[in-house]
Amino acid sequence: MSKFTTIHALIALIAVGAVACDKPPADAPKAEVTEVKPTEAPKVEEKKVEEAKPAAAAAANMTDVAKTSTIAWTGYGVGKSHTGDFKVYDGKAAYDKDGNLQMVKFTVKTDSMTSDSEKLTGHLKSPDFFNVAKFPEATFESTSIVAKPAGEYTHEISGKMNMLGVEKVVTFPATVKVEGNKLMADSEFKINRKDFNMTYGVADTDDLKKKLGDKAINEEVLMKIHVEAPTPKS
Repeated sequence: MSKFTTIHALIALIAVGAVACDKPPADAPKAEVTEVKPTEAPKVEEKKVEEAKPAAAAAANMTDVAKTSTIAWTGYGVGKSHTGDFKVYDGKAAYDKDGNLQMVKFTVKTDSMTSDSEKLTGHLKSPDFFNVAKFPEATFESTSIVAKPAGEYTHEISGKMNMLGVEKVVTFPATVKVEGNKLMADSEFKINRKDFNMTYGVADTDDLKKKLGDKAINEEVLMKIHVEAPTPKS
């Protein structure tokens, strides 16, 4: 097949993809992604020792949740979707004195990613996508967990996510509940990969195949996060 014919075949593929590209569920909430605001330098005050006490209390209520947490994803392309997950390398949850969830944070090794296709897994780890050699970790640390008085979800979580060297504030809904001696938090939301500069080689290549191929991949990825931790009173 000539280069000219190949280009036209790719254009035809994109045209088909515009109408046949699978998409995340329409009713799945979409994460809000915003820029990280610069923080002011902390002021030195006489109450410095007293203000350190809450931080010490939070550390005392910190629980390791790495082994009981999961981060799964579903990506969508032309006529099909793929599923996969990441292994949580380090995960922590913190409670206040009443046992309410106050903070969650995760670190994942990007090389731990799996998918339902061995070939796809290798490609996703390449510089075309996650570039695991250059960016071996991705992190999230909450800055706010707010209870919602009404609606389908019980809480709204906001925090700083760092992926591919890009840090953004991500806000998404979650359902937090206690069953027996376990606290469980679950969230399912859509997030735009391009908010973290993840494109199919578009940013650093003139390869037309990659540029057109990126358009055949849905920008939104469905994330499913599960956190499970023993309650402070268990």
